[in-house]
Amino acid sequence: MNDLAHGETADRISSAAINLMLKTADIVGVDVQITVGGTAAFPKKHSAHTLAAPLSPPQLAATFQALIAELCARSPQRDAQGSPSRDDVDLFCYCLINCDSLGAAIDRAIRFTKISHDRWGELGLYEKNGRHFFFIDSRRHGDAVAPAVIDVFSLSYFYKLFSWLIAEPLPLLQVSLAHARCIDSLNIQSIFGCPVIFASEVTALVFDSSALKKPIVRTYRELVQVLQSLPIALMPLPRTTSVT
Repeated sequence: MNDLAHGETADRISSAAINLMLKTADIVGVDVQITVGGTAAFPKKHSAHTLAAPLSPPQLAATFQALIAELCARSPQRDAQGSPSRDDVDLFCYCLINCDSLGAAIDRAIRFTKISHDRWGELGLYEKNGRHFFFIDSRRHGDAVAPAVIDVFSLSYFYKLFSWLIAEPLPLLQVSLAHARCIDSLNIQSIFGCPVIFASEVTALVFDSSALKKPIVRTYRELVQVLQSLPIALMPLPRTTSVT
């Protein structure tokens, strides 16, 4: 788990996060400016990238949130009452921390989103041939690239959150994306460390059924510390070989 919660240096996190955001902006076709003050702008014209690294977690968070807001604006959600707020995300995490196992945490995550007026899209879990599929239907439409990027970021968020809860990388068999191969340059396989299948029936994390029995080992105190660095602590940064 290559994030601030697992001992990676702030400089490496900052550099990787900035590179990911600039690459994402290029793929989607927006112009991002990351400045010394940590502010982010997405001008409709001009294509200048201003880069200053490293940035602090709050600065990176502000820039990342601005990029996500731009992506969501380009890819509205059908029949939704707005995207999840920061309070929604915090409460969501609080609901999972006292579960006994990963399976219980995933079940609670699905139940939580069902009472959130579809702001999270649809989450679900099903089993097929001994494999479990944790799927996301974000219900986003419009630009073909923006929904794909949002879904990759969402899958990465859940993957890293679940991995953090069990204190080890969730052993994925594959990641399936219900999108065409339009965002290869994000190097998605390096984010998840497993094969990525495009043009699938669902957008999902695929893992062996035995993973559901893994215990939740994190504490409420640890969660509070991680929440302070979200979303940077759970950004979809490329995996590294170092593990704390």
